[in-house]
Amino acid sequence: MFRDYEDRGRRFKAIVLIAGGRNKGIEIEPLARAIAGRVSALVTIGETGEELARQARQAGLPKVERAADLADAVRRAALLAPPGSVVLLSPAFTSYDMFRDYEDRGRRFKAIVLAELGP
Repeated sequence: MFRDYEDRGRRFKAIVLIAGGRNKGIEIEPLARAIAGRVSALVTIGETGEELARQARQAGLPKVERAADLADAVRRAALLAPPGSVVLLSPAFTSYDMFRDYEDRGRRFKAIVLAELGP
């Protein structure tokens, strides 16, 4: 999984990552280090949000924000994203603390992005 973050990070110059959810046994510290090495900013959500934010800051990522919910995360990510960058929803954790399932999370993300930023 950490490799996936590394691979995605190489494709774009600036990535603002939205991540977090319910932990099912993932070690947060190595994940936070991988994230800190590849993204320009992180917005965290869900049950793991606080710990993931703390670990990412400790790993040296200066732009880290905690969001109240997915809509708040999209708004914060849009403000952190420089022109030409990418906002990536790649939670790394299950969605069950906030959504019915991953499909529900994806549908809501798409709806929020379209409502906030337009097509």
